[in-house]
Amino acid sequence: MKTTTLLTLLLLGLAAPAYALPVTAATTTGVTSAAPSSTPPAEAQVVPVSDGYPQGLPAWFVPTLLGKARFQATQGDSRLPENRTGFRIRLTEIGARGTLTDDLSYRWKVDAAVEVEPLDYYLDYRIFDGIAFRLGQFKAPFGRQEIGHTGELALPDRATLAGLAPGRDIGLMAHGNPVSFLGYSVGIFNGEGRNLARNINDAFLYVGRVAVTPWGSRVDTSEILFNRTSGLTIGFNAGHNEDGDIQDAREQYLGADLTFVTRYFGLSVEWDQRKVEPSGASGMVRHRAKGFYVQPIVTPVPDLWEIVARFERYDSDTSQSDILRFQAQERMSLGTNLYFDGGRHSLQVAYTLAAEVEGPEYANNELIAQYQLRLE
Repeated sequence: MKTTTLLTLLLLGLAAPAYALPVTAATTTGVTSAAPSSTPPAEAQVVPVSDGYPQGLPAWFVPTLLGKARFQATQGDSRLPENRTGFRIRLTEIGARGTLTDDLSYRWKVDAAVEVEPLDYYLDYRIFDGIAFRLGQFKAPFGRQEIGHTGELALPDRATLAGLAPGRDIGLMAHGNPVSFLGYSVGIFNGEGRNLARNINDAFLYVGRVAVTPWGSRVDTSEILFNRTSGLTIGFNAGHNEDGDIQDAREQYLGADLTFVTRYFGLSVEWDQRKVEPSGASGMVRHRAKGFYVQPIVTPVPDLWEIVARFERYDSDTSQSDILRFQAQERMSLGTNLYFDGGRHSLQVAYTLAAEVEGPEYANNELIAQYQLRLE
């Protein structure tokens, strides 16, 4: 707890001088300053940020903060492993990002909600337009719901199928947008999971994603409609892990998604699956986990109030009923989002009805009210 407090004070102390600097532009209000006649060197550049967070920060160091505090009430069931009703700090991401040269940038962040845990730490180097390389720990490019920024989720929690994605790992990835309507990411990773700095075998995780935008701007990096540009993006993901965090088992990943966004309406649809084929020595059972969700969102008042719904189904498709509490579940969520101070502050309230389609039924509906603060 002391470490969390010190890190929070440190970040606020670093960010505080920026508030004394004049605001030269506001990206969400349409007020802009005159453009400079030439681009200054990297060490003198400043980074434009969201309304309410002043410009004037050096390009090589922009502190970031994302905090989530929530009240969560889960309908009680004696068979559930714990009572999840109460208040808690859901997330405290502290970090920084910056541009070191015209072609080299970095990012790092840790989660200090309970104890300090590294999340992302990587370098990005642009070779030329359309191709860059990322080295370090970051999310493998699989699954729209998983790779989206946690500060821009339309509901307090990700859909259940996000757990099918490999998530964060240490590796090397090539990515870029060679043309305006096409983006790609392809990487090789240890396959052992996050914060494991060595590969304990000779196998690797290979993951790739292609995003096609036939109309408008690419819109698959965020769910919320706050200050978003209209567009339609279709994504395809695939991955293969010969022997990763599930030891003595081959994992195969496949997924597809679609995102459509306008100023007043948005729609996200995603389907993912993961096949697990264990060796004879592991004692595991071959199985396939899969899931999908449909998530519409409307904006009665742009940049202020959103209403979102999500229907999802997740099927673990496995005989390991002694490990998994259920085999198939459907969830229906309805929520609303309110934004304040240019999006720096937001309030999310959502209620979820959960039903076990296969396996034992549980009383596990839940209500979540979450406050979020984001500085970046």
